[in-house]
Amino acid sequence: MNFNGDLSKYHPADAIMFLSQLSLNGILSIGENKRLITLSFNNGFIIDAHSANGDAKILQGLIFNRRVTAEQVKRIRQIRLETGMSIRSILSQIDLFPLSSVKEILLTGMKEVLLEMFLLDEGAFNFTDTPVEADGAETKLDARMLALSIAVQSDEYRDFLKGIISLDREFSTSANDVQTEALPTEEQVVLRLMSTCRTLRQVLEKAPFDSGTVIAIIKERMEKGTITLLPADAVELPASSVSSGDPLFGSFRQAIKKLMLSDDPLKRIEALVAFCKGFYDGILILTAKEGQVVHCKQMRRGNGQGLEQRSAKGSLGALDEEPVLAAVHRSGVGFFGNRFPSNLLDRLSGAPVSGECALIPVVNKGQVAVFIYVFSENGFTGVSPQHYLELLSWMVTPRKKNIAGLPVQPAAVAQTDSGRAEPLPSQFSPAQLVSKIHELPPLPTIVTRALDMLSDPGVDIKDVEKVIGKDQSLVSKLIKISNSALYGGLNRVESLQQALTRLGAKTTKSLVLSASMQTYFIKSNPGMQTWGQFLWQHAAECGLAARRIAVSAGYDDPEKAFVGGVLHDIGKLVLLLVSADGYQRIQNLKKREALADHAAERKVIGTDHMEVGELLMEKWKMPESARLCVKFHHHVENAGAAAPLAAITAYANHLSHLHGTPLQWFVPDTEAISDELARKLKLSHDANAALVESVIADFQQAGML
Repeated sequence: MNFNGDLSKYHPADAIMFLSQLSLNGILSIGENKRLITLSFNNGFIIDAHSANGDAKILQGLIFNRRVTAEQVKRIRQIRLETGMSIRSILSQIDLFPLSSVKEILLTGMKEVLLEMFLLDEGAFNFTDTPVEADGAETKLDARMLALSIAVQSDEYRDFLKGIISLDREFSTSANDVQTEALPTEEQVVLRLMSTCRTLRQVLEKAPFDSGTVIAIIKERMEKGTITLLPADAVELPASSVSSGDPLFGSFRQAIKKLMLSDDPLKRIEALVAFCKGFYDGILILTAKEGQVVHCKQMRRGNGQGLEQRSAKGSLGALDEEPVLAAVHRSGVGFFGNRFPSNLLDRLSGAPVSGECALIPVVNKGQVAVFIYVFSENGFTGVSPQHYLELLSWMVTPRKKNIAGLPVQPAAVAQTDSGRAEPLPSQFSPAQLVSKIHELPPLPTIVTRALDMLSDPGVDIKDVEKVIGKDQSLVSKLIKISNSALYGGLNRVESLQQALTRLGAKTTKSLVLSASMQTYFIKSNPGMQTWGQFLWQHAAECGLAARRIAVSAGYDDPEKAFVGGVLHDIGKLVLLLVSADGYQRIQNLKKREALADHAAERKVIGTDHMEVGELLMEKWKMPESARLCVKFHHHVENAGAAAPLAAITAYANHLSHLHGTPLQWFVPDTEAISDELARKLKLSHDANAALVESVIADFQQAGML
């Protein structure tokens, strides 16, 4: 059983209680922005919990209790950097000591993860139902009892944070705290940290105990007067004084918090509307397609002071016939001022007699645009909600961005032949793209199939290889970890077959399960859902074809060719993950001007998927053979000694486009390219014909997975 949902509608405590009551086995993963939290369930009990914060607490606990040497800490950090594995998984692999001997330290990390999870207000969660084996640490927690206690602790944490305003508050300690020998160990450590740290956040991060325990100690010391908070910055007013003295500013703070926590356009519109409801007499949400307003949601204050709602649909008016609407749409800058005459807005809201209004663009994507129009029948006096609404609008008005997510400066924008503004190559560095990528999400269907197979103790690892080999993210992850510091001193692995042999079924399952937690990126990235499936299918086809071609051409290691085929387009996956909008621009230009992918990429972002992919291969210390396939599959003539392998990858790519995945592809003469690549690989006419027939059969079977 797999299920998923949104934490804004389903509290973490409810999810844990549900899983516990059903006595399920599997992994609950929660993704919020770029943060990932995972909980492992065994028959309804929580046996492991992982996040970056939890890992930090475990490592601090190991150092504090002198369970690891400086050299071991260095090795653990190196393995974590290279593999992305959790500290607990690394400890079980390198076998420094029985995990049960550091049970309390592991429990501290788990408590930190659970508190972090309960403090989340938003995020996507997903549960993968699969057998989860205990690792000998004996950290088996009753999920139902734990959910209740952590819920109380998270409420206390929120209350504490509300009272102190910010964890970045500085503090002072009194001289009475110098003598600490008679205090409990936890309190001694926290007080020592407070003598060396400047802010409360620093104390929390450095303490080898869970944050709930540390907060309780700090709170008690503050009540005794031995810890005194220094004055906060002037802009950080206590929430209570804000709400009681200035309801306008209180509403503004609530709205800005919601806007900062979400990139979802619908949630951002909801935040703006919630602010406006208290201060304006009417609200219109206008949706336009291809320059025509086709829908309007109207909210108007009635006699009972509540907002009455209704909708209008159809061809309501053209943007270019409304001067203010057209200017706001074109500039992306909202209008704030006195109400103005407008045939469209007057018809939908009532003719203006006096008062003020605001018109804010909130969505401008493709042919679709959304605006919020608010108005007041009378003018405002004193501090106006118009001022606050203008500040809020800066966070939602759609601005052109480059593929790395960086704002485009006006001076660095050029006009294309189509008249559209595109970011210049000088704005973009491929290293920026790669720096954003730590893990690539695997295809969920592949993960599910692989986990099912690996749960069978009698499974043939060759069958597992056939499934995992269809996913470029899993192939790269397993090879990367096989060559990491975890297996330092062993010969380098260059094929998936070698990686699976080195890792074994148990470790492979653990790594696939860990990788599955990244699949929430797919659900939260519409581009992954649109194009990601084709990229995965194309990668799988190219791997199969490359192996076939290598055998036919007499290449000495067909498995190297297989890996090269699977990974050759991994740079495209990076582009898509970092910016689905940027990837869309590339596809549009490719189609409009009948360009090859790499040519369109160069025009839009100043680099291409080969360069980005090569940088990722270097970052992950992948085999040289894989790096060369990524770099030269479109430029075999530049591959030098690697030309045979590059030609194999290029031909696999060519055959997939010809006979496999229906990706848009623009080449002048497909038959001539086929003949040229077959010639480079010294394939006779008959051998090439038989090869193509076998490859087509492979593609048909690959599509059945």
